[in-house]
Amino acid sequence: MELVGFNAHVENVHLDKYLKHGTNPFCKQDGWKEATIHIRLPVERTWYANENDAPTLAIGPLFHRAY
Repeated sequence: MELVGFNAHVENVHLDKYLKHGTNPFCKQDGWKEATIHIRLPVERTWYANENDAPTLAIGPLFHRAY
């Protein structure tokens, strides 16, 4: 139901405007938050006693909104 009224073309225009003019479509005033997530990576032929010991890959910045 969150996509009711969503128009991919309109959103692509917004993102194109951002890329061309540097206006940020993910404004904090609109409720957007910025985050980086860390994903644990498997290593071939390697065993870790604890998942926290596995190497990580940082992904970000990601933008999200909490409702």
